[in-house]
Amino acid sequence: MRIAAYALILTLVFCFSNEAYSLTLQQQLFLRTDFRPRIVNLTSSLEFSVNSDVSSRSNLSGFTSKAKDDFANFLRINWHDFKHLYSSPARITTQSALWLGGIVAVGGLVYAYDQEIVDALKRNIDHPLYKPFNNLGETMEPLGFMGFTNKYYFGAFALGYIFGIEPVTEIVGDILASYALAAPAKSTANIVAGRRRPSAGLGSRSFKPGDGTSFPSGHSLNVMQLAGIVSYHTDNLPVKIAAYTIAVSIAFQRITARDHWPSDVYFGTTYGFYVTRGILRLKKGRRG
Repeated sequence: MRIAAYALILTLVFCFSNEAYSLTLQQQLFLRTDFRPRIVNLTSSLEFSVNSDVSSRSNLSGFTSKAKDDFANFLRINWHDFKHLYSSPARITTQSALWLGGIVAVGGLVYAYDQEIVDALKRNIDHPLYKPFNNLGETMEPLGFMGFTNKYYFGAFALGYIFGIEPVTEIVGDILASYALAAPAKSTANIVAGRRRPSAGLGSRSFKPGDGTSFPSGHSLNVMQLAGIVSYHTDNLPVKIAAYTIAVSIAFQRITARDHWPSDVYFGTTYGFYVTRGILRLKKGRRG
């Protein structure tokens, strides 16, 4: 519940830090005297007549029809983004290939020293500079677990849609869409690689397809996507810095807690960053 409250507060901060969103939210939550939720048309009258009952049914029918159309459009857009994302290797350019090669090379270097990095972080866990950073990651760690956060995201999306609070539906919708689009590759890699976690005590080279789930780190993937979406929706530099600081602290906490190897975290965060960047570029392109 504490993390849910954090998430709600952060969402409002993100919205108010963006000038356009701030105006929209203020109008919808504070300034509008003619505000009407999508699902019902509230009236000031307390009289209940046959005509008002028919009107209520008509409003509900109109809301249901619009919701179906919006949901179908949401699925259509995300199916397009899914195909674009997973067919992107066929369109890779020389420059992109060089970037990919560099990313993989760095990942290989991290992989070579996985155990040494884990040991170094454990030795310095009480260091005055690292301890507050690790504590931040421990506090915010649930933000990277979809089993915990998704119910709040779906609830926020539903309430935002019903009450017509567009900044909430747009931001939360982007988060859910990004998670859904990244999940197939992440889950496939977990099964195929079958890497055991540090806590198993079998070393950094222990792999058994279908058994381990350490590679890549799902928490690191999710929080980097969250940070990328937050940064896209705000013009406030301190908010952008805070979002990525929280994301990186959670990623390091996954190593310190012996839940993932450093290379698991590295590839999870990198994948999350590039997936989100690609999806948001497509969104920006649709808007012209």
